[in-house]
Amino acid sequence: MQKAPQMEWKKPTCMGEKPSRRSGHTFSLVKAPAGGSVVYLFGGCNSKTKPPGPCNDLYKLDLADYFWGKVETTDAFPPSRWHHTANTVNDTQIVVFGGFSDNRGTTPRYFNDMWILDTVTDTWSKPPPLEGGKTWENCPVPRGAHSSTVVDNKALYVFGGYGGTGYSRHDFNDLLVLDLESWEWKDIETKGEVPEARSGHQTAYIPGKLYVCGGWNAVQQFDDLYILDIATATWSKSVTASGEAWGPKRWNHSALGVFSVPFWKMFVFGGNSGDLMEGGNPQGTFINDLVVLESGSNTWSRPEVIGETPSPRADTPMVFDEQTSSMIVFGGWSNRWYDDVYTCRVSDVVGPPYSIEAISPQIGPITGSTTTIIRGMGFESVKGGVTVRYACMKGFLETEGNVLSDTELSFPTPNYEKFGPVAVECRVAIGGKDLTCSTVSFKYFSVTSCDQCLAFGPGITDGCIAMSPVSFVIEARDSNGVKRICGMDDFCVKIRDMGGLDDEDHFYKLLQEKEAGGEEVEEIEEKLWAEVDDIGDGTYLVTFLPQRPAKYQIDVEFLGSFDGPAGPIRGSPFTIISADAENGDEVNELAGGLFVGALDSKTKLLKEFCNDKLKGLRAPIDSNSDVKELIAVKEHLRDVEERAEEMSLLIDSTTASLQYLKAISTPGMDRKLDAINNAKDLWNDVLTQAPVTETAIVPVTKVWAGKTTDKMTLYAREMKRLYYDFKDREFFNYSASPKAARDLMVETEKMLEEEKKTLEANKHLCSIFGFPDMINDQLTIMKQMESDIAQMRKTWDVTEELDTFILRSKDILWREIDPEALEDGGKFQMKCVKGLHKDVRWSDCYKTIDKNCKDFQNTIPLIQMLGSKAMRPRHWDMLMKATHKTFVPPHKDPDLLLGGLLSLNLHEFVTDVEEICDQANKEEKMEIQLADLTKRWQAIEFLAQMYQNTDVPLLAIQEEDFEALEADQLMVQGFMASRFLAQFEEEVIGWQKGLANVSDVYMFVQEIQRTWSYLEPLFIGSEEVKRELPEDAVRFAGIDVDVKDMLRAAWATKNIKEACNLDGLIQKLEGISEQLDMCKKSLADFLDGRRRQFPRYYFTSEADLLDILSNGSQPAKINI
Repeated sequence: MQKAPQMEWKKPTCMGEKPSRRSGHTFSLVKAPAGGSVVYLFGGCNSKTKPPGPCNDLYKLDLADYFWGKVETTDAFPPSRWHHTANTVNDTQIVVFGGFSDNRGTTPRYFNDMWILDTVTDTWSKPPPLEGGKTWENCPVPRGAHSSTVVDNKALYVFGGYGGTGYSRHDFNDLLVLDLESWEWKDIETKGEVPEARSGHQTAYIPGKLYVCGGWNAVQQFDDLYILDIATATWSKSVTASGEAWGPKRWNHSALGVFSVPFWKMFVFGGNSGDLMEGGNPQGTFINDLVVLESGSNTWSRPEVIGETPSPRADTPMVFDEQTSSMIVFGGWSNRWYDDVYTCRVSDVVGPPYSIEAISPQIGPITGSTTTIIRGMGFESVKGGVTVRYACMKGFLETEGNVLSDTELSFPTPNYEKFGPVAVECRVAIGGKDLTCSTVSFKYFSVTSCDQCLAFGPGITDGCIAMSPVSFVIEARDSNGVKRICGMDDFCVKIRDMGGLDDEDHFYKLLQEKEAGGEEVEEIEEKLWAEVDDIGDGTYLVTFLPQRPAKYQIDVEFLGSFDGPAGPIRGSPFTIISADAENGDEVNELAGGLFVGALDSKTKLLKEFCNDKLKGLRAPIDSNSDVKELIAVKEHLRDVEERAEEMSLLIDSTTASLQYLKAISTPGMDRKLDAINNAKDLWNDVLTQAPVTETAIVPVTKVWAGKTTDKMTLYAREMKRLYYDFKDREFFNYSASPKAARDLMVETEKMLEEEKKTLEANKHLCSIFGFPDMINDQLTIMKQMESDIAQMRKTWDVTEELDTFILRSKDILWREIDPEALEDGGKFQMKCVKGLHKDVRWSDCYKTIDKNCKDFQNTIPLIQMLGSKAMRPRHWDMLMKATHKTFVPPHKDPDLLLGGLLSLNLHEFVTDVEEICDQANKEEKMEIQLADLTKRWQAIEFLAQMYQNTDVPLLAIQEEDFEALEADQLMVQGFMASRFLAQFEEEVIGWQKGLANVSDVYMFVQEIQRTWSYLEPLFIGSEEVKRELPEDAVRFAGIDVDVKDMLRAAWATKNIKEACNLDGLIQKLEGISEQLDMCKKSLADFLDGRRRQFPRYYFTSEADLLDILSNGSQPAKINI
């Protein structure tokens, strides 16, 4: 379980100016400005003074490094004293009140003054009412050994002590309070059980209350605890924390209250103890124990103390540092003074600022991952991650959680399979702080394992009555076979109706109808609903209603709740046969005669089985025993081994059944349990005898095993020879007809049936003598032969179907061929062939049909190509030449059958057929393109625009026609490069020349038209040109006639191709072009001469220049 809380004492090494030995001083903790804590020590009975006495030294101890420093004050400071009190207010001030003086001179023996130390400046001051020597109204009478307690930094409560005026001792039990804001004293009138007057006691503040413990007076010592309710000023004595519950009487101890969750705690250390009236010791006994009061229950506890414990002492003040969760003490008295510092780490007892109270759920699976809620308080007081510890006697595991609110946190339980199903204690740590002192309890339970669960009851027993509810019990068990103690598991129960028991049954009829119709029979299944009731103790009651007398299969599957191994439970699936009877409710009861009788039968079966096996195992076997006797014993051994799980399940389920029936008060179960236990003992005897017998027969077994090995070796050779002969049988060859092949297979099967009897006998021998693998090859050969026959039957079915398909295809007329249908049929046949088992692909039959099917498939595309409209008689002639066979082609024989072409074995001439068909298609394409070319150029004609309102046309071609000319020339050029040109060579060459003439003539015409239209106005209309260029003018006059005639003739023809392909036209155009160039050159030379004479003419066009030259004698025309 969790480690018990401990309080660890340590003695730190201190440095600096350490205080002298003393007791009765005060120890006050304040927070340092730079962080951490500082403890101020003031006064006390100092051992250094001569004689020892009170002092007013002021020291401070830095708890960060335990460094002492003496505080020197130059202003006013308190007189020397001891047994005074000092309390920290607002973290920066220390209020000192009362105490005993050194009683020297005029110093009073008891003080009732008050001093305030400002720890920021380390200066002393008095409260306002005492400044200037004023009298403090209602101030307590002088005293020491009292207690003072600060409440909420607002009030200082003073209780008890002894003092007064003079030297007599007067003990007090008055209660006064000082308002730390108004600095006014007030005497509190209390009620209830007021404590007796005392001093040397201690008072601790726990919110809303003051706890006063121990002390003494002039008459007696105290071991009581009083509690003051501050709100009502009512005292009460705690019975649970007083007297023997606390321990011996105690005074001059130290005590303080410490915040803890859920309740504050009060720590008490050391002091004097004993009964001074009886002991005769005026000081009593010094003690050094550290006890703790739980304020929630007002009970004392004494946690284990470890470490370097301080020696017993009294008058030792104590402070608590919440940053380290430690108590700190200094000095004290035990017939000597001390100057040592001790710390005690009490975090295990105080705990963090949060606590836990309850957990839900309180149980969970050892596989963990159960979402769990812990309730408590203070969870939001600390920031950081949540750690939950689950501890048991064997160890602990931790998991992470999340804070949901200040009172709730959630987490997944850890996987506890390492420690098993045990009770654990849970504690929580948040933000790296200590684990809670409080704990909550959690119980792990084991998870169910499918292979250990049992089922029993009339619901899985033959003979349960149909049409009446029937039940059975599932008993969940863990992986060790131990019954589970709680529920919450998920089981799936499937009940299937497997069919009725007579010919009138509906399902039986349906099966017969399907078989008669030749349909494939599917499993008929009807499911029944089952109700699973979680009893909560690890058992589950399953109830269902059999609809009719029938056979039922009941599957029970564990679904893996809590990550347990899932799967079918032991014995599942269960098969039962329900019956028809009137008393179904009685028979189907859990404690009814059917189930109880079945348990008796199981016990009897087990007993008989065990007796039979014991008898057989104990039969004498020696070297003279024959093999049959040896085999009989070994069969008994094998039965024990093979049925071991069956018997184990029978014992476990029967025992569980009887225990369950006993638990529900079924009479007679003790006797039946004794019977099953006796049978179980017999089974154990069998298990014990089996290895003894097995050892005893070893010598004989070795002899007969050797003989059997030789026999099996010889048999292996015989089986190999048989297999070789088997593969040579005729039904593997395509040459055998389907009927003959099937007859041969039937004959072969009969031969194999006889051989299987020998094989089974040899298999049994091998199994008995412990080398079952030795017969495996022979079993494999037998299975292979049986498989080969089955696969060859399918092969011959496919063969027959393929041959029929090809024969039917041959009878199709050529003109009615549907290539797609042929292709689909061929693919289906190939699918059937490829679907045959790989074990028969070596056979001649398979190879032949595979080839035939492939040949047919390869022929179908060729037939489709030959059916093209592009095929001409010349192409069919080419096909005959390629195949070297003569036939009547389709264009001559319209009743040609597909078989005629299939007989050509086209698959052997794939390349030739593809080449012929490709040529036919290409030639057809060329034929179509030439026809289109002819049609197109028959429609292309010249366009014309009449020259200067004359009848002379200027010819042109539409832009798209010119583009067509270029495209057609490229197309014809492609024809010329084609390897299929021969058939159209003459026509193509004609087109090549014709289109070339069109292109050339059109270019000449365009050039001649442009030049002629430019020169005609000059040579015909300009007198100046005629005068200056008479020869050229005469030449141009002849050209003018030729050009006009040529243009008029082309326009009259209209068709461009016809007009451009006249004989001698190109030569004529070339002559006209040369004559025009001569005229143009002569004109250019003439004009250049004039420009040289008159350079300004360089800026005049030829037409304007000729106009100027022609009208030189008529200036008026030129000016216009």
